[in-house]
Amino acid sequence: MQINKKILFLQTLLLVAVVALVFPFSAQALIIVDIVTSVANVLMTVATILIVIAFLVAGLLFLLAQGDPTKIGTARKMVYAGIAGAIMVILATFAKEMIRSALFQGK
Repeated sequence: MQINKKILFLQTLLLVAVVALVFPFSAQALIIVDIVTSVANVLMTVATILIVIAFLVAGLLFLLAQGDPTKIGTARKMVYAGIAGAIMVILATFAKEMIRSALFQGK
């Protein structure tokens, strides 16, 4: 099962547009810190949604593999990529919170 890169790109672009409409910048977000925080929150939300989609696709690939070692290997790589992505999102969240608390003393 080959994933068409153009379709995947367009789906990702559509997802980013939908998230931008769902989480718009507030009218008070005139301070650069608020804007950066809002962008970081949107990016982390998009990354989390993409990780969930990666796990769903990997599960589907496992189901469709039917014992074929190459397909199972592809599904396993996708699971590992999803795990790595989840770890990166968690670490980025911790880093964002640490920077925010260091700059603004927990405000």
